[in-house]
Amino acid sequence: MLLPTPSQVFRLLGSRTNLQYAFHRTLSTKPEDVQFKPLTENQFDRISEETLENLSEYFDALPEKVPISMDYDVSYSMGVLTVVLGHPGTYVINKQTPNKQIWLSSPLSGPQRYDYVQNHKWIYKRTGTSLHELLERELCAIFDQKHLGIQKLEEKSV
Repeated sequence: MLLPTPSQVFRLLGSRTNLQYAFHRTLSTKPEDVQFKPLTENQFDRISEETLENLSEYFDALPEKVPISMDYDVSYSMGVLTVVLGHPGTYVINKQTPNKQIWLSSPLSGPQRYDYVQNHKWIYKRTGTSLHELLERELCAIFDQKHLGIQKLEEKSV
């Protein structure tokens, strides 16, 4: 099965400039009201590694859930998770130890930086959306699915 091209996804969801609004979730609290949890460097390393390892395992198993392009490839090394989808592009998720953040580069929504919050989620401060929420929405749009279960990984995190 061929995956939709970026232009096909953009046509379905709106223009590239409006794409961020297609993936925006309205929250009952403002992003600035979220309580971010200060982490020591050791805590950050442990939690971010666990998050990236869980995501790597999820992406390794994704071909069992949906038809995947022959170009599909997952690699995880030294804190950098790379997921090549073919079309619409490549996801890169990596930890940034100096900032104590996880950074995402998405072929659909672009770059985002996630901070850890007390309820065991990585949240993008500008929108209040969690890393797992965004990945769930984008992957469901790419693979034309209603649910892919990536948000359940948040429950695994400590």
